[in-house]
Amino acid sequence: LAAKYPKSPPKAPKLPGVTLAPIGFAKAPGGVSALQWHENMKEHKLLVGCETGHAFEMKAPNWKPGQPDSVDSTITFEFEATATHYTFNRPRPTAMSIVESKYPPVGDERDAADAAEKAAIIEQKRVMALEAEQLQKELDEAERIAVYP
Repeated sequence: LAAKYPKSPPKAPKLPGVTLAPIGFAKAPGGVSALQWHENMKEHKLLVGCETGHAFEMKAPNWKPGQPDSVDSTITFEFEATATHYTFNRPRPTAMSIVESKYPPVGDERDAADAAEKAAIIEQKRVMALEAEQLQKELDEAERIAVYP
Protein backbone atom coordinates (compact mmCIF):
# COMPACT_ATOMS: atom_id res chain seq x y z
CA LEU A 1 0.00 0.00 0.00
CA ALA A 2 2.85 2.42 0.69
CA ALA A 3 3.97 2.30 -2.94
CA LYS A 4 0.41 2.83 -4.19
CA TYR A 5 -0.40 5.72 -1.84
CA PRO A 6 2.74 7.83 -1.35
CA LYS A 7 3.00 10.15 1.65
CA SER A 8 3.33 13.27 -0.49
CA PRO A 9 1.72 14.10 -3.83
CA PRO A 10 3.84 13.73 -6.94
CA LYS A 11 5.74 16.88 -7.89
CA ALA A 12 4.84 18.74 -11.04
CA PRO A 13 7.45 18.55 -13.77
CA LYS A 14 9.80 21.53 -13.91
CA LEU A 15 9.62 23.56 -17.08
CA PRO A 16 12.85 25.06 -18.36
CA GLY A 17 13.00 28.79 -17.69
CA VAL A 18 9.80 28.83 -15.60
CA THR A 19 9.91 29.53 -11.88
CA LEU A 20 6.70 29.89 -9.89
CA ALA A 21 6.40 30.94 -6.27
CA PRO A 22 3.16 31.44 -4.30
CA ILE A 23 2.46 35.04 -3.29
CA GLY A 24 -1.08 34.66 -1.91
CA PHE A 25 -4.56 33.82 -3.09
CA ALA A 26 -7.77 35.46 -4.24
CA LYS A 27 -11.30 34.09 -4.14
CA ALA A 28 -12.95 32.89 -7.34
CA PRO A 29 -16.69 32.45 -8.00
CA GLY A 30 -16.18 28.71 -8.54
CA GLY A 31 -13.62 25.98 -9.02
CA VAL A 32 -10.80 27.19 -11.26
CA SER A 33 -10.59 25.19 -14.46
CA ALA A 34 -8.26 27.28 -16.63
CA LEU A 35 -5.48 29.86 -16.26
CA GLN A 36 -3.83 31.95 -18.94
CA TRP A 37 -1.21 34.67 -18.42
CA HIS A 38 -1.79 37.96 -20.21
CA GLU A 39 0.48 38.35 -23.24
CA ASN A 40 1.94 41.59 -21.87
CA MET A 41 3.84 40.35 -18.81
CA LYS A 42 4.57 43.96 -17.70
CA GLU A 43 1.00 44.24 -16.40
CA HIS A 44 1.00 40.85 -14.65
CA LYS A 45 -2.57 39.87 -15.52
CA LEU A 46 -4.07 36.43 -15.37
CA LEU A 47 -7.22 35.23 -17.13
CA VAL A 48 -9.04 32.76 -14.88
CA GLY A 49 -11.81 30.42 -16.07
CA CYS A 50 -14.15 28.76 -13.57
CA GLU A 51 -16.25 25.58 -13.70
CA THR A 52 -19.33 27.76 -13.10
CA GLY A 53 -18.91 29.47 -16.48
CA HIS A 54 -17.46 32.65 -14.99
CA ALA A 55 -14.26 34.13 -16.33
CA PHE A 56 -12.29 37.04 -14.99
CA GLU A 57 -9.05 38.83 -15.68
CA MET A 58 -7.14 39.48 -12.49
CA LYS A 59 -4.30 41.92 -11.88
CA ALA A 60 -1.62 40.61 -9.58
CA PRO A 61 -0.73 42.76 -6.56
CA ASN A 62 2.38 44.90 -6.78
CA TRP A 63 5.32 42.57 -6.52
CA LYS A 64 8.82 42.24 -7.85
CA PRO A 65 9.42 39.27 -10.13
CA GLY A 66 11.63 36.70 -8.45
CA GLN A 67 10.88 38.13 -5.00
CA PRO A 68 7.71 36.56 -3.62
CA ASP A 69 8.37 38.25 -0.25
CA SER A 70 7.77 41.66 -1.88
CA VAL A 71 3.98 41.16 -1.39
CA ASP A 72 2.80 42.24 2.05
CA SER A 73 1.42 39.10 3.68
CA THR A 74 1.93 40.13 7.32
CA ILE A 75 -1.82 40.13 8.00
CA THR A 76 -3.19 37.65 5.47
CA PHE A 77 -2.20 35.78 2.34
CA GLU A 78 -5.53 36.71 0.74
CA PHE A 79 -5.43 39.75 -1.49
CA GLU A 80 -8.21 41.71 -3.08
CA ALA A 81 -7.59 41.31 -6.76
CA THR A 82 -8.91 43.97 -9.08
CA ALA A 83 -10.72 41.99 -11.72
CA THR A 84 -12.85 42.32 -14.81
CA HIS A 85 -15.59 39.68 -14.66
CA TYR A 86 -17.21 37.94 -17.60
CA THR A 87 -20.14 35.53 -17.40
CA PHE A 88 -20.97 33.11 -20.18
CA ASN A 89 -24.32 31.39 -20.53
CA ARG A 90 -24.26 27.88 -21.83
CA PRO A 91 -26.26 27.48 -25.02
CA ARG A 92 -29.16 25.11 -24.65
CA PRO A 93 -32.34 24.40 -26.57
CA THR A 94 -35.49 26.08 -25.36
CA ALA A 95 -38.03 23.99 -23.51
CA MET A 96 -40.60 24.71 -26.20
CA SER A 97 -38.31 23.42 -28.98
CA ILE A 98 -37.83 20.17 -27.02
CA VAL A 99 -41.59 19.79 -26.52
CA GLU A 100 -42.35 20.64 -30.16
CA SER A 101 -40.00 17.86 -31.28
CA LYS A 102 -42.21 15.30 -29.45
CA TYR A 103 -45.43 16.27 -31.25
CA PRO A 104 -46.40 16.26 -34.91
CA PRO A 105 -46.28 19.73 -36.48
CA VAL A 106 -49.24 21.87 -35.49
CA GLY A 107 -50.86 24.09 -38.07
CA ASP A 108 -52.29 27.53 -37.50
CA GLU A 109 -55.78 27.49 -36.01
CA ARG A 110 -56.78 30.20 -38.51
CA ASP A 111 -56.26 27.67 -41.32
CA ALA A 112 -58.50 25.03 -39.70
CA ALA A 113 -61.23 23.56 -41.90
CA ASP A 114 -63.87 23.47 -39.15
CA ALA A 115 -64.47 24.37 -35.51
CA ALA A 116 -63.47 20.90 -34.25
CA GLU A 117 -60.09 21.05 -35.98
CA LYS A 118 -59.54 24.58 -34.67
CA ALA A 119 -60.36 23.46 -31.11
CA ALA A 120 -57.98 20.48 -31.42
CA ILE A 121 -55.13 22.73 -32.59
CA ILE A 122 -55.74 25.21 -29.77
CA GLU A 123 -55.86 22.38 -27.20
CA GLN A 124 -52.63 20.83 -28.49
CA LYS A 125 -50.87 24.22 -28.28
CA ARG A 126 -52.17 24.69 -24.72
CA VAL A 127 -50.90 21.25 -23.66
CA MET A 128 -47.54 21.93 -25.30
CA ALA A 129 -47.24 25.30 -23.54
CA LEU A 130 -47.95 23.72 -20.14
CA GLU A 131 -45.47 20.93 -20.79
CA ALA A 132 -42.83 23.44 -21.93
CA GLU A 133 -43.37 25.56 -18.80
CA GLN A 134 -42.85 22.52 -16.54
CA LEU A 135 -39.83 21.37 -18.54
CA GLN A 136 -38.28 24.86 -18.34
CA LYS A 137 -38.55 24.77 -14.53
CA GLU A 138 -36.86 21.34 -14.50
CA LEU A 139 -34.08 22.53 -16.83
CA ASP A 140 -33.48 25.64 -14.72
CA GLU A 141 -33.31 23.60 -11.51
CA ALA A 142 -30.96 21.02 -13.05
CA GLU A 143 -28.63 23.78 -14.27
CA ARG A 144 -28.75 25.56 -10.90
CA ILE A 145 -27.72 22.36 -9.14
CA ALA A 146 -25.00 21.56 -11.67
CA VAL A 147 -23.50 25.07 -11.64
CA TYR A 148 -23.97 26.02 -7.99
CA PRO A 149 -23.88 22.79 -5.97
